[in-house]
Amino acid sequence: MMILEHGEAETALEQMRAASNGFQAPGGAGPRVQELCRALQAFDADLTRHVELEDKILFPRAVAMEKEAAGPG
Repeated sequence: MMILEHGEAETALEQMRAASNGFQAPGGAGPRVQELCRALQAFDADLTRHVELEDKILFPRAVAMEKEAAGPG
């Protein structure tokens, strides 16, 4: 389920990146829009790292622990 949610989050971020030119504030944007773009860039980086850690470290360890707990079979 969490892997599916990761895919949905990544799709949403891709759409947001496309709609905002990679979270770049348009020329002449005011300080609030510029800060919003910076915050979205930071959120994107944080979420990408979060998903990467879960997919590459946490989930494989959880699967291995489940197999170990189930015993030979």
